[in-house]
Amino acid sequence: MANDREVLKEVWEGKIPIKFVIDEADRSHLLAEKYPYNILVSRMTYLPLLPVGRHYNSAVPTEVNGQPTEMWYSYRGIPLKWHLPVGVLFDLVGDGSLPWQLDIHISEFPADKIQRLGTNVEEEVKTSFIHNVKEAGWIKHRGLVTSALRPEQFNQLWRGLHRDKFDDVRYIRNMSKI
Repeated sequence: MANDREVLKEVWEGKIPIKFVIDEADRSHLLAEKYPYNILVSRMTYLPLLPVGRHYNSAVPTEVNGQPTEMWYSYRGIPLKWHLPVGVLFDLVGDGSLPWQLDIHISEFPADKIQRLGTNVEEEVKTSFIHNVKEAGWIKHRGLVTSALRPEQFNQLWRGLHRDKFDDVRYIRNMSKI
């Protein structure tokens, strides 16, 4: 039987093929036609950290209908929350078909359904991630474990996740028992 490290590594290395397409309603707003964007992503990453925006950047106007452009994603009409990992989103709303086709929107931001993302994308995703780790630690250990972690340990945990470094994340996890 596989040991704990092997199982965790197998989960860590899980990938999801995603096909990004501009939503039908937003295609008329594009400055130029763009092909769908296909990418294989880690289940542990977050949608705003993917290079999708760079692919479509030259075709997306700065505003639509007098409102600043805000890129957001949906699956079959369900707006996707940016603060949840891709794997969690896939498990919650995906139907198992691959590649997972997500629609990109640049207008009609559903502020009543998803939280707006500010201009410092990486910092906001990091803050949300650390908050989620603390919340999970509080639920699992009544806060005894995560309250003992130092800021540099949270930063190492984030860097490990963001740079896809399993051993960095595993080290903090084993040390703190989160």
